[in-house]
Amino acid sequence: MKIKSQKDFFAGLMFPVVGIAFAWGATNYTIGEGARMGPGYFPLVLGCILAAIGVFVTFEALVVETEDGEKIGNFAWKPLFFIIASNVIFGIMIGGIPKLGIPAMGLIVGIYALTFVAARPARNSRPRKWRSSPRPRHPELLRLHPAAEPAVPGVALFPDPLRDRTWT
Repeated sequence: MKIKSQKDFFAGLMFPVVGIAFAWGATNYTIGEGARMGPGYFPLVLGCILAAIGVFVTFEALVVETEDGEKIGNFAWKPLFFIIASNVIFGIMIGGIPKLGIPAMGLIVGIYALTFVAARPARNSRPRKWRSSPRPRHPELLRLHPAAEPAVPGVALFPDPLRDRTWT
């Protein structure tokens, strides 16, 4: 049997691997039943659904004909590195590293750091001289929006509950 779509075939192989890992990890928890679900019920069902989707996608990649075979291209290492690094930096900003003396800096600082690092590999993320093109003049300002969006309503709508409390 010939692989007719490489992208779908390897994506289809990835789904059962992840699904089986979820289902296997769920066996460490109480599963329960449909009426009284335990903590392992959802990961078990999710793992089974992922595995079933993977089998379907793999079968489809072997049966359905594509024009060019959908070859897998080069691996994008730079964006992958920046995405993983941004998540690690976000975790450090949220929790800190007490053993190294790095304090927790909070959610807002973490979101700013995540946004700036994750957007770094984008092609239009560097400042450039003004040209008559639709590219933004200062993309750093555009990076502030995802970080400010959760912060503004959070500060305005949910004031500090401990501020008005009397401590005796």
